[in-house]
Amino acid sequence: MPATSVMVSVWPKFYVTTDHYKEFDRNGWMYKGAVRDSIRDWVGPGYLGSFYDAYNPDARKLFWSQMNDRPYFLCEYAHAMGVGPGGLEDYWRLIYAHDCLLGGCIWEMADHAVLEPDGGYTYGGDHGEWEHDGNFCVDGLFYPDRSPSTGARLMAQAYRPLRFESLGEGRFRVFNTRSFTPASAWRVTALVRGSETPLRLSAGGLAQETFCLNTRGASEVTFRVERAGYETIFEQIALSAPELPAPEPADSFPTGFRVEAGRPVLTRGGAELRGAEEFTLLYRAPMDNDTDLDRSNPIAPFLRQKEELVSVEQGPRQIRVMQKITCPGFAFSCVDVYTPCQAGVLVTSTLQCLEGEGLLPRFAKVFRLEPGFAKVRWYGRDRESYRDMYEHSRICENEARLEDMMEPNLRPQESGSRMDTCWAELSDGRTAFRFEAIDAPFELGVKPCTDRALLHMRHRADLVTEGAYAAISLFQMGVGSASCGPHTDARHTFPANRTYTLRFVIR
Repeated sequence: MPATSVMVSVWPKFYVTTDHYKEFDRNGWMYKGAVRDSIRDWVGPGYLGSFYDAYNPDARKLFWSQMNDRPYFLCEYAHAMGVGPGGLEDYWRLIYAHDCLLGGCIWEMADHAVLEPDGGYTYGGDHGEWEHDGNFCVDGLFYPDRSPSTGARLMAQAYRPLRFESLGEGRFRVFNTRSFTPASAWRVTALVRGSETPLRLSAGGLAQETFCLNTRGASEVTFRVERAGYETIFEQIALSAPELPAPEPADSFPTGFRVEAGRPVLTRGGAELRGAEEFTLLYRAPMDNDTDLDRSNPIAPFLRQKEELVSVEQGPRQIRVMQKITCPGFAFSCVDVYTPCQAGVLVTSTLQCLEGEGLLPRFAKVFRLEPGFAKVRWYGRDRESYRDMYEHSRICENEARLEDMMEPNLRPQESGSRMDTCWAELSDGRTAFRFEAIDAPFELGVKPCTDRALLHMRHRADLVTEGAYAAISLFQMGVGSASCGPHTDARHTFPANRTYTLRFVIR
């Protein structure tokens, strides 16, 4: 079971009459000042008790041994404010692994906001209040009009009745998460290489069952679980890494390609794909879950990033551009190498840390097109997805409009990333520009504005189309639930003091 960060909502107080208090007291692990002073709590008539010494490792072991022998319910294990919450799947793997864990509550069902006559929503601070919590009450799984956010889809996936896993060589295991309903109550089909195979599953409540499928030559299998004529849930399992084409060298750059002021430009049919003014992004417009209750935000230093062009070396078969990127406490060298290939232009961007310690929020290259490039096609995850919140999405070919590529959060913020993208294409109906992954799938982000413009937006109405901006990210850190819970788990973060290389083709 992988490690995870868990927010524990516990009031570790022991009443003097309980066996647990007496067990701690015998070992000298109770703080007894409140008992000596006869300080009673506010429950009912008032009860006498105190707290244990949580700094003593042996006392902590005793505390958890006492906790684990009885039902345990997390009153709030995730906070659905803005994008997220991240890490739900990690929680439920732990919950299903331990009989004492009953589950918990996500805060909360729906956003609290004021519906204005123009159809927009306002929140804390918009009405002249001298004291308020900003958008802290905009923390629901559903928007105020009760349409589901990504958080609601994440929750539905985490609570799925049947969970599947691959055991290798065509063998699979299903776990029935329901206590009393057998797996046979659902209609289950497996989609392999475009063909559906009905499955007859019989696992009882909280039981497991193994079965076999012919998956030879398949890169993934998708299980569809239906009941009463509608899809209850699905689960897609990758069986192998995607096959990505290796770029074949070419003798010269394609017509219309050049580098201006250190940024690439590709012209075709009167249209231009151009490296954005902030071509290398090390930050993201902070999500609500990037800022914790102490107002600490690991992304904050990177919001002040500055790019400085150091050199451009141009030849017939290679153009090399060096930049220096600085943020408070950090300095990086970024070298972009452009080489011609049969498919177009191979971009190789290498980021190296020169100074600083900590976590790097993101490494992306950003391109700009005119607003008319509003048709987006891609092969990757179909819904908004990040490193610790992707299980609700499936990998397939997709098509969407530019205005639908971001999640409509009441407070605009980074959103709409698509993990595991193998290729993406933006078109105005006449001309198309395409990005293709080389070494591994990238994270795709398409927005109608720059990430920097998002920093100053407070409401949906602030989001105005300035162009079509495509961010090709090697990575973004995960989301977590820090607005009222744990930060992003360490498995979904990236040390700043490593060297990272991103490769993709533009055409």
